[in-house]
Amino acid sequence: MKLIQQVLAYNKANGLPYQQKPNLLNTRHGVNCQMALQTEIDSINEAFYSHSIENVAMAISDAIYKLTSIGCELGLQN
Repeated sequence: MKLIQQVLAYNKANGLPYQQKPNLLNTRHGVNCQMALQTEIDSINEAFYSHSIENVAMAISDAIYKLTSIGCELGLQN
């Protein structure tokens, strides 16, 4: 199963937002998604400065998950 399909199933099962077909989010929600993604990017930067490959791997994994979740919120899983 592709990651986006796993995230979509998780979002559905846990009452998290997702769209059935592609659709833009309202501006406020879009800004919230951008802020959440910036937090993940900041975590990646901090992980690099920590000189820990484990921290870098976890931060990148979290960012990929966040991007995938935003994709589901936009209905881009199809």
